[in-house]
Amino acid sequence: MNRYLLILLSFLITKALSQIAPVGIGQWREHLPYNVTNEICHTGDRIYVASNLSGFYYDLNDLSLVPIGKIAGFSDNDVSEIAYSKEYKTVIIGYKSGKIDLTFDNTIVKITDIYRAGFEGTKTINHITAVDDFAYISGDFGLSVLDLKKKEIKESYRNLAPGGISNKVFASAISPDKDSIYLATSRGVMSARLSNQINLLDFSNWYTYPATAGIPVTDVSAVCFNNGILYANVNFKGVYYFNGSSWSLGISLWDRIPRLSSSQGKLTICHYFEIITFTAPSNYSIIADTNLLFPEEAIYDEAGQLWVASSYRGLIKYKDNKVNSIHPYSPWSQSIFHLNYYNNKIIASAGGYSSDMLFTYREAEFYEFENNVWTTTNRRTNSILSNKSDVNFSIYNPVNKKLYFSSYTDGVIVKDENGTINFLNPSNSPLPESVISGKACVTGTAVDAQGNIWFCNKLLAGNKSITILKPDHTLLKHISFPISGEANFILQDDVGNVWIIIRDYLGNKGLLVQKKDGSFVNLTTLLPAEQVLCIEKDKKGSIWIGTTKGIAICYDPNTPTQITTPIFDGFPLLYERSISCIEIDGGNRKWVGSNNGLWLFNDDATEVIHYFDMSNAPMPSSTIIDLEINDITGEIFISTELGTISYRSDATLGAEKHESILVFPNPVKPGFNGLVGIQGLTTDAEVK
Repeated sequence: MNRYLLILLSFLITKALSQIAPVGIGQWREHLPYNVTNEICHTGDRIYVASNLSGFYYDLNDLSLVPIGKIAGFSDNDVSEIAYSKEYKTVIIGYKSGKIDLTFDNTIVKITDIYRAGFEGTKTINHITAVDDFAYISGDFGLSVLDLKKKEIKESYRNLAPGGISNKVFASAISPDKDSIYLATSRGVMSARLSNQINLLDFSNWYTYPATAGIPVTDVSAVCFNNGILYANVNFKGVYYFNGSSWSLGISLWDRIPRLSSSQGKLTICHYFEIITFTAPSNYSIIADTNLLFPEEAIYDEAGQLWVASSYRGLIKYKDNKVNSIHPYSPWSQSIFHLNYYNNKIIASAGGYSSDMLFTYREAEFYEFENNVWTTTNRRTNSILSNKSDVNFSIYNPVNKKLYFSSYTDGVIVKDENGTINFLNPSNSPLPESVISGKACVTGTAVDAQGNIWFCNKLLAGNKSITILKPDHTLLKHISFPISGEANFILQDDVGNVWIIIRDYLGNKGLLVQKKDGSFVNLTTLLPAEQVLCIEKDKKGSIWIGTTKGIAICYDPNTPTQITTPIFDGFPLLYERSISCIEIDGGNRKWVGSNNGLWLFNDDATEVIHYFDMSNAPMPSSTIIDLEINDITGEIFISTELGTISYRSDATLGAEKHESILVFPNPVKPGFNGLVGIQGLTTDAEVK
């Protein structure tokens, strides 16, 4: 039990007990950008909203917010369409992968016919129209008919354009008399009779409205009936309506409009900061409010309340010209570049730089996770961050109690313990100016035992690759290198050496060590690959190095040139993987993130304890960007290219003394089958 502070006791008793902790040992929870929503549907007592990143529903009875995603048992997180069948009281969820979920009575039925189909091309579900026993599934592949009673795909229609060529279908609409179906396609508006006597597999039974009918024959993104009138949107043209024989332009919109929605006799169109509502072709009104922030789809409920799916504010309840933004607490970005931990907080930085060290110009934004709640800091919550971008690494300085965020375009952002934000740049600090006039480009940061802050400088005209500031932000010294290249990240070991990842936009790469006597050692040729992506110090002081071709280790930093490539199952450890991040937990075990999943190795990496990817875990992606561990709870936060998720591990860092002992679950009642953890013990504590 050396170094384990979550002492695990396995029980097989005879009665279930719910966890009292926010997340139990061995369980996952999502931290996805729930503020981003594109689709919406109303079931009577719930409002469902979703996007290709996440989804949730808002219970109108108890006002609870419940995420829908892989952890909840759904097929995926990348929802592309969501609809509701009143006849079957079923929510129908379509995904970019072609998978479909039917959820009713707390049950999920998964339809995988389209996902498993052998045809070439994308299988994204673009739109779902539920009428009586059927749901009409529009997709990049064509049109499929889902039998809601049998819960299976009844038939599919592909290559519907004249001549039997392929045609993407973006939406469908069924006529009020249920006699005909209309499609919005990449080749215009199409229609066909719905009859058992007509073979819709035959493209000749479909009619395409020509340009002479008054509507363009390309880029039709949506069709919808409202009050008996058929409407269609043509991207960058506007919304047209059909009078039974020809089409007319109802409103001109120079934009891409993916959705038309009909609810309570009103057709709604979302456009920038506007919601346009038609009750008839010649009768429409416009709600223009910049607080709506990119509405994507809007519907009215039976009481006349307007609900909006926003790509920035999540679910919006719009009433009396007021915006009420509703979504679970979460980071606002899917791309978390760096994670950091201090004082029982997880800090997430959204920004960074590209793989070839170029600017991304992502607006300055960071998130803090404390007491199971995320808070966001960006230009909308604090105007001082306006026009700032590319926040990458963060570090906390316990000496002056300040939090530092390096920016690839704007120097350093400093947040003090009162929440006040200031900046360090060449005009008010010793940070050197980059080739971008007046700017300091900064990446990796570190804090030493004296509270001095180390910054990696980029895009320099001179050779001051590392700047060290005292806690009061005066200059301690600059460090220049004996080789070409700029510092990208810094790690300080237990014997006084500084390990420096070299990486710049000119292609210089490698690993340099500045020994405690000030001399430098270049370790690049001793590594599995010259490009180093991460370095980490374990509990024994060994240095673990992640490269684009596996892992290297220096077991004794007193002799940094003694680099070892560990062997696992007869091969160099993860030699086929690009290692993006390494974290050490309280048991000195190694969590390793890569371009193809997440590993947990034992102390010396001779045993795989866990391997997680999208196939066996509810991860949004198998491409890992960064990792961080909450030392108190043992929860590991995992940033992927499509969002952040966390896993409650079974090891925490040892305390100096027994304090705040927490046993969970507690009490353990009959029927419980799982793990019991004890948190808050000292290292090597004896438990009986």
